[in-house]
Amino acid sequence: MKGTTKNLLLMIGSLTVSGVGLLLLLEIFLRVFGNPSVTPGYVQTSAQRRYTLKPNFVGKTYSARCEINSLGLRDHERSVLDKAYRIVVLGDSIAFGIGVEVERTFPKIVESRLNEEFGDRFPVQVFNLSVPSYNTFQEYLYLRESYSTFRPDMILVVYCAQNDAIHVSIQDSGINRHPMVMTIKNVLRNLHSYDFLATRFYSLLYRLRARGHVDEYEQRLFYDNVLYQEDYEGWINTKQCFRDIKRFCDVHGIIPVFAISANNYQLARVAEEDPVHPIVQKIIGALKEAGIEFILVLDDGFRDYAGRESLLWVRPTDGHFSELAHELAAEEILKHVRANGLVSK
Repeated sequence: MKGTTKNLLLMIGSLTVSGVGLLLLLEIFLRVFGNPSVTPGYVQTSAQRRYTLKPNFVGKTYSARCEINSLGLRDHERSVLDKAYRIVVLGDSIAFGIGVEVERTFPKIVESRLNEEFGDRFPVQVFNLSVPSYNTFQEYLYLRESYSTFRPDMILVVYCAQNDAIHVSIQDSGINRHPMVMTIKNVLRNLHSYDFLATRFYSLLYRLRARGHVDEYEQRLFYDNVLYQEDYEGWINTKQCFRDIKRFCDVHGIIPVFAISANNYQLARVAEEDPVHPIVQKIIGALKEAGIEFILVLDDGFRDYAGRESLLWVRPTDGHFSELAHELAAEEILKHVRANGLVSK
């Protein structure tokens, strides 16, 4: 019996050492040859929102510089001006600007163009609170938490149809409140191997849910449609978030604007012929039911690139917005803002 126990312990020990060794080799390999979408360590664990951007972090998003300021935003260091017209952008990796220099992201382009128009009367500040992989629930929490800092006149919620209805109601169980758990998670978040394995894990889950659909675009459409079934909990909670955001904005005198991003993979030249058009209409309908008036669809600015969609991608295998897509998105947002006279003091 003692011999069996000893052999078992030796086997467990050997497997543990082998596993740690393999992870170490993977870590070294990824640090030398890897090119992650964002340098690991740019986020830190949060008890409320699962994770937040790490203040004062400096790294890269692909080849572009990724700098997080002391307010926890991907931005240069600056103050919140009392006399400015202030816009807060809430979104995920699309608005964050994966792989694009910060000045070429659409929040910065919008800020620059609005200052060209209004700067002689009042400054315009656009604060980008976007965090990769955030959903509508986390964005709503962030809006509430950050209101006293930014006191926005307008919020621009960049709603990504593929992500924002997933696990919207998730709230931390309390485990992140324990200092030891936060320490362990924050150490792991700095590892390239952790980021690599986590990405592969979630990609595997995605493919398992869409199994039976061989074509990648077919998988995407199948998964998108699942997210917007009326009995899907994520979609139910997303609609509640729309109402909560509208209510918060009404109380604080904020103009809520929603910009929907649904498809830059296989565009149709006419919106009504786009495969995701029914989903977009469902999202617009839910926003209007919540009382949100100002809604635009960023995809409409991409229609001329149907058949040339890869020009809108930051990498050949990464559909995040390229510089061109950010410029086109900024034009759509500015057109909507101007048409509705939303910026004024």
